[in-house]
Amino acid sequence: MTTTAKSAPPAPPRRRRNDLAIAQAVVGLAAITSIAAIVVSAVAPGASQRSVSSSVPAADGQPEQTATDALNASRAVDIAVEVEAAVAQATAAADRADRAAEDARAVLQRARQVLRERTESVVRQRTPSGDVFEGEVENGQPQGYGLIRRADGGLGASFFIAGESQGVGAYCAKDTCQGPTYFGDYRHGAPTGFGVGAAADGGVYRGEFKAGAPDGYGVYRFRDGAIYRGGFLAGDRQGFGALTKPQGAVQAGFWAKNQLTIAGEAPPPETPQKAGP
Repeated sequence: MTTTAKSAPPAPPRRRRNDLAIAQAVVGLAAITSIAAIVVSAVAPGASQRSVSSSVPAADGQPEQTATDALNASRAVDIAVEVEAAVAQATAAADRADRAAEDARAVLQRARQVLRERTESVVRQRTPSGDVFEGEVENGQPQGYGLIRRADGGLGASFFIAGESQGVGAYCAKDTCQGPTYFGDYRHGAPTGFGVGAAADGGVYRGEFKAGAPDGYGVYRFRDGAIYRGGFLAGDRQGFGALTKPQGAVQAGFWAKNQLTIAGEAPPPETPQKAGP
């Protein structure tokens, strides 16, 4: 009886960036050497159970590897390579996010300083949504450093161009910047690019953002100490990646909507949350 090989899910589009490639050798995952074994055992659980009819005895009397076994093993190795590459890109993205967050904290400090200096270009005005803008203005629009005190108690800081936050900026759910926060790149008023976001449940994400949610490659540390390194899409774990649990166990393979679809047991229930507004 011929065994049908299980095909692996298609790999998501690769994001190739020169600044990410330099960290391919800095994976930062102590258990990455065990990924190949984990994926092999999950993708081809019956690889060692050859049927008599599908194997041909070798000259030494031992059965040769079947075509199905070879195909499964090859695919498992390919998946392990993809996971390792994704982990490396996630680690590099997290490093870049840390740098962007550091710049964003400097913007917050500069915006506070601008308000203390109170030059002629600094104004205080209420927006139609009830938020209050304090900062530099040109031609009636925010232009330069400024703070936005939101009606819900949140605080935003950024460098504004023609009324929109651009470059790096900060968001804090509270004026004291305790609780949910975001420090990093902004595009058109939303966290987009590289940044660090802390969720309400205590999780922290470092990596790429798009429209306020983890999207691309990054590292998410859950409140229980578990760490996921790999791909994200619209806030969900999506693509190749590895989840290291607090006890050290590793789940690695292809993820879809926070679920590991190739190997391992079900991931923990916590999922990445949106950071910032």
